[in-house]
Order: sequence, then structure tokens, then C-alpha cells
Amino acid sequence: DEEKPKKKKKKKVTMKEVTILKCDLSSVHSVKSFCREFQKLALPLHGILCLAGVVVQPFALTKPDGVETHFAINHLSHYAMVSFLSDELTRTAAVAGNDGKVVLVSSNAHHWSYRVRRGTTKPSRGIDFENLNSSYGYSAINSYGQSKLCPILHAWRISETVNGVRAFAVNPGQFGEELSKQFGEYFGGSIVHSLVAPFTKVSVEVASATVLLCLTNSGLPPGVYYSECKPTRSSLPSRDPRLATQLCDESDEMIREILAKKHVEFSGENESGGGGGGGSDSPKVPRSPGGMVMMTSPAKMSIGGDSPRGMK
Repeated sequence: DEEKPKKKKKKKVTMKEVTILKCDLSSVHSVKSFCREFQKLALPLHGILCLAGVVVQPFALTKPDGVETHFAINHLSHYAMVSFLSDELTRTAAVAGNDGKVVLVSSNAHHWSYRVRRGTTKPSRGIDFENLNSSYGYSAINSYGQSKLCPILHAWRISETVNGVRAFAVNPGQFGEELSKQFGEYFGGSIVHSLVAPFTKVSVEVASATVLLCLTNSGLPPGVYYSECKPTRSSLPSRDPRLATQLCDESDEMIREILAKKHVEFSGENESGGGGGGGSDSPKVPRSPGGMVMMTSPAKMSIGGDSPRGMK
């Protein structure tokens, strides 16, 4: 009798310990506190996955930081965390002999960023820095697209300037019901969602495959935009090194100004009762549905909510 080929046994991966730390993505102070708490754990840091975000929201400024919602949650908080924890990434990479990883979740919506803001005549090259926190000529779609352009520029900049760290921008595609809910929160959002959904919807398996490929594969070229598990050509502004440099300079300055303000103590929520805006001049900012997974070691993982460059 012929022997039947033996089936390969699937290797079981067990998670011995998961450490959960709270972080409010709408607040740079909260991001800094999160990073300090993580540093106290004295764990190695192999990678950071920045996947939290808000989608197509009405104009609002975060409190107490006063930054436009999309830019604050989809970019600035992630930028802050990667900067604050860059030393941990590089030290771990030096000891482990493998580059650290930063994966920033972007979107094909980065093609919809501002070109010429309504009511203005000056082109913005993709990011309207002059009116970043202004309601003048505001477009929810363009502001969301602008915030998704930032991760691509940020990934390139990290790969160019931080030794021992590979960064990638990833388009996972649209999946689940979360995006449709967020689109539905503003007037006309459901119509926009129904138009774009057929072109962007993917399975959870496909979406996670692209993210995990960049997070775990050591042979991929860094600073590249990935979609459907392969490098993909992104928009012209996303490939502008001058814009990437300007974004990082502006982000650094914004973080310095925010941290220079009176320190606010956080215990999960700020003094106004949450991470959003409030009051008559600024609608409440929605909390991000996602978070951040920080790869520490095979046995430990830290899960937080945001993302800069050497915390002092």
C-alpha cells in the first residue's frame, strides 16, 4: 500500500501576554504620556503599526490641541508617537540585527487631497498648510485625502532619515461597516460612500495581508506605498521630497507648540470628558475606531492608540 502523504501540522502561535495602554489620538499630550508608560515597561520595540483614523468628518478642532480633526488623528498623533519612540525602535533593531518596522495606513483617498482650496487662488501641492486649522473653504473629502497623503510622505521621510528603521505606507482598502458609518455622519456622506464602495471594498483577509506583509517581511524596499501586497504608484504630491520635508518640519513645530502649552494630565480622557472638540465654536471630535499595535517580542505585545522623534 502506498503511504498517504502526511499533512503538515499548522504551527500554533500563542499570545502569552498582551499589555493594553490607553491613548487619546486627538491629544499630543496623551500620546506623550502613552510613550512614557510604554518606556517604563522596558520592552524591546520591533515595530509600530499606525492604523487608527477618522473618515470624512465635518470641520472640528481637537481640544485642547486645536488641530483639525483629520490631520490630528490620521497623521499628527502617529507622527508624534513614531518620533517619541524612535530611540526604542533603533536600539531594538541594533540588538536584534533586524530593521525596525513602521507601517502607516494610508488610502487611495490620498489622490483627493487639496489642490486649490475653495475660495483661494494659491495651489497647495497637496497639503494646505496655510489653512490647515481653518474652516475657510473646508472640504471633508479633501481634508481626509490630505490626511491620508501624510502617511506616504512620512513613510518616505522615516526611511530616508532614521537608521535601522524601515517604513511603509499601506492601502488596505475599504472593509467592514465602520467606514460606511463614518461616511453617514455628515450630509451627503452616504451618497459618496455608495459611489466609491464598489471600487475600494476588499476582504478583511486581503486588507490584513498587505499590512502584515510590510510589518513582517524584511526584504521589501522601504518608503514605498503598498496596495494589494505589491508596490503601487501613488499620487505626484506623495512623491515630492520637498513636501515630505515641509510636512515633517510643520509637524515638529506643531508638536513643540502643543507641548509648550500648560500640561494636561490624562487618565484615559481629558478634562472636557473626551478626546474630541467641544463647545460652541468646535463640534465634538469623534473618537477613532482603531488604534496602534506595537510589536515588542514574540511573547508580548502592546496595544495603544497613536504615534514622533526622540522624546525628551
